[in-house]
Amino acid sequence: MTGLLVIAIGTQASGATGSAAGPLTTPGEARELTATPRVAPEKCSSARKAVRFYATRIVHWRRKMGQDGRAIARHLPDCPKFLAHILQRKAHAARKAYERWYRNEWHPALPAFDRAVAMCETQLNYRHHAGSYEGAWGWYHGTWLLDRPAGAPEHAYDATPRQQWEAFKRGWYVLHHYWGCIANGGYRYHL
Repeated sequence: MTGLLVIAIGTQASGATGSAAGPLTTPGEARELTATPRVAPEKCSSARKAVRFYATRIVHWRRKMGQDGRAIARHLPDCPKFLAHILQRKAHAARKAYERWYRNEWHPALPAFDRAVAMCETQLNYRHHAGSYEGAWGWYHGTWLLDRPAGAPEHAYDATPRQQWEAFKRGWYVLHHYWGCIANGGYRYHL
C-alpha cells in the first residue's frame, strides 16, 4: 500500500491529469501545480534599485537638455526585472540624445563673439574644471555664483550649455565682468 501511495503522489506532482480510474486532478489544480512560483519581493531588491537608478538617470539627462524631467510614478510589480531592463534602455537613449544635442545643437547657435571668447578661454569645453576656474567661459567660482541664472547648479561645469551661455551674457553684457581673453584680445584669433 505504501508503494502505491508514493506512485500516486509522484503522478500528481508530475502534472498528470488522469488515469483509467478517473482524473487525479482537476484542470484548475493542474494549473496550480504547473504554475511558476511567485518571486518574493525581498528577492528582487537589486531590480528595485535598478529601477530607481535608471529612472533618476533618465530625469538627469532630460533636465540637462532643458526638458521637463518629471518621473512618472507607477506601481511597481513584485519583481520589476523587466521594467529595470526597459528603463536601462531608455536611460541609455536619453544619454545618447543629450550627447547629440550637446554636440550638434549648441555650438553653431552661439553668436560669433560669445563663441570666440569661450574658444579662447577653454576651447569651448562646457565641462572645464581647472582649480577655481570652471565652465566654457572659464569663470572664477565666485563670479559664476554671481552670474549664474536662477536654478543653475553651484558649479559651472555641472550646468547645461544654455545655462552657461545665459550666465556669460549676464556677466558680460549686463554686469560687465572681466574676462582675460577679452581684455588681452585673444578672442580675435577665434573669430
